[in-house]
Amino acid sequence: MGWGGWFHKRPRPAPAAVLLGLETLEDRLTPSGTPLLRGIEPLQDARTLSTPDVVTTSAPSNVYPWGTAIDLGTGFSDATFISNSSLQLENFALRTNGTLVQRSQTTSGAWSNWLVIGTEIRSFSVGRHANGRLELFVIGRDNALFTRVQSRPAGAWNGWIRHEGSFRDVSVFQHQDGRLEVFLIGTASALFQRIQNAPNGSWSGINRLGGSFQKVKLALHADGRGEMLGLTTSGQLVSRSQNAVRGSWTAWQNVRNSVVDFDLLRGANNRLEAFAVTQSGSLMQRSQTAPNGSWGNWASIGFGIKQVDAVVSSDGRLQLFGLNNAGKTMARSRVPTTTAWSAWEDLGSTRRILATASGPQGQVELLFLDTRGRMIERSQMVSLPIPDSTRAWNLNAMRATEVWSRGFSGKGIIVAVLDTGVDINHPDLAGNIWTNTKEIPGNGKDDDNNGFVDDRNGWDFVQQDNRPEDLNGHGTHVAGTIAALKNGFGVTGVAPQVKVMPVQVLSSTGKGSSFDIDRGIRYAVDNGARIINISIGGNFNNAAVVDAISYARSKGVLIVVGAGNDAEQTPSFPAIYSRQFDNVVSVGSHNSASVQSPTTNHVGTSRAVQVDAPGEQIYSTALSAGYRTMSGTSMAAPQVSALAALVLSANPNLTPGQLRKIIVDSADRPISSSDSRGGVDAVAAIDLALSSPYLAV
Repeated sequence: MGWGGWFHKRPRPAPAAVLLGLETLEDRLTPSGTPLLRGIEPLQDARTLSTPDVVTTSAPSNVYPWGTAIDLGTGFSDATFISNSSLQLENFALRTNGTLVQRSQTTSGAWSNWLVIGTEIRSFSVGRHANGRLELFVIGRDNALFTRVQSRPAGAWNGWIRHEGSFRDVSVFQHQDGRLEVFLIGTASALFQRIQNAPNGSWSGINRLGGSFQKVKLALHADGRGEMLGLTTSGQLVSRSQNAVRGSWTAWQNVRNSVVDFDLLRGANNRLEAFAVTQSGSLMQRSQTAPNGSWGNWASIGFGIKQVDAVVSSDGRLQLFGLNNAGKTMARSRVPTTTAWSAWEDLGSTRRILATASGPQGQVELLFLDTRGRMIERSQMVSLPIPDSTRAWNLNAMRATEVWSRGFSGKGIIVAVLDTGVDINHPDLAGNIWTNTKEIPGNGKDDDNNGFVDDRNGWDFVQQDNRPEDLNGHGTHVAGTIAALKNGFGVTGVAPQVKVMPVQVLSSTGKGSSFDIDRGIRYAVDNGARIINISIGGNFNNAAVVDAISYARSKGVLIVVGAGNDAEQTPSFPAIYSRQFDNVVSVGSHNSASVQSPTTNHVGTSRAVQVDAPGEQIYSTALSAGYRTMSGTSMAAPQVSALAALVLSANPNLTPGQLRKIIVDSADRPISSSDSRGGVDAVAAIDLALSSPYLAV
């Protein structure tokens, strides 16, 4: 069958300009071979090390109530959900007459009216490109494949394009690097595959993956490798794995016999979860023993089941749905910190489960056909918890809330976070992520001529793309301390109206290079950041970083750096540059009793300018819409970055040198056992910024 050019040709993003000479992350070594830039240094207490203190927004019973069932009408045969570029859900549904319709969710949670976007359709799937545009893949009545793509994210749809072949089903998945992969089951049940060569790029040729398949599912390991499950026409559940990211696949292996349905996904704990329904009605589950690890044994978690569907909610719960032999959709859930499931809950009489999805606030959406053939919608009513006041001790110690009451909360200030990236979809951060308004999203062009294509929400200097995603959690924790929304749940940042600019300079393992630090500083300065937070430490002394700091000073940008956690008598690099530049401040850590953390690097005789800030047991945002406690100067630095933003929102005309002097001179002296300038004080800093001579600036 001919496949030549059945996908549109899209321009590939032009590579960003880079400096020559350094090509690896571990770019410079000491004579002993030790990397000069050690990366992130969060000092975690023993309790965190032994049992990760990841607090999800789940109710204690693992269960949230479900809203009233909504009757969406009759004449539907299939449906799916996908999130759009604005993090809201899009719902696509296929009617029995072959008409494909679409509706969109607003920020309030309400749904738009159905819009007809296709006719004469047998089956469909939808994927989201790395540039945010959605693309539809449908099988027509004549078994041919058709595609259409949005002209821009959330925009109008381009025309349909027909492609050769004879198929009965299609499904599409997105890889960690943004590439889409399409699977097609032919009319003779053979399985075919085609994948993009790069995000938003061209497509590979067709590959035949085997014969006699009913259904396939793809999930991604924590390291980005693909894992595929397939159900054959004979009822065998088979699996295969990638040997490496973007690597070859192992041969198919049989993992379960006599299977009628299955599901595969990755949980919030980064372990893959597989579910299988046997011909006898047993619901079986198996999990990876660790992220990227081996698989555990199959275990029975239900009986009398004939269909299964699972979804991970945005607050980290694993929500499971099973259609039982009595015609009921049953639901149960599990939080990442436990292996125990909640009790089964009856959600209504059901003919078939159609679709499930996780909403941006932790809720779960469910669509099913009831026994009358009508499509029913159920939505989970989620109330995200407010943490107890002891978790927000840093706000009280800095007197941040008193400053908010005076109208200063960082509005209009951009703080760049040079780190492992930021989870821009976290419900406590999504509203405060910086947007490059000069860049048209998803058009593959450098609209603002800054050297970076489609950098709508920052840049990843590790992977050299426009997706500064956090797979580590460190950068997300830092960002939450600075600017988590004041929205009544989760946590609140010290400057809750600041815009955070994600600039990824560290890999998922916390490793990076001075080369990327240099480029990250320059990117942040050139794109409007007034403050740069660098919760990174090492023993490098790099001329390029020095030049970047000097450049930031010339453009009016303050750089805040964690002092390091080695109990040394001098701050680590780049914090020690505070002795050389008046736009750099080094930050040590203190606890809730105003005692400097014993592992914090001191000033000693280095002449570095250092203040202390809350840095022990700091509760902030975590991956998978969760929250966690971390400690160290990595957690102290963002407190000062946020404080600087509060001061600038009160007096935006300050130079970096004046801003640093205000923070230092207003510090509450002394912090016990500290050789720093003292612990930071937001009220005193604002008062000083609004006094003469600073007010006249």
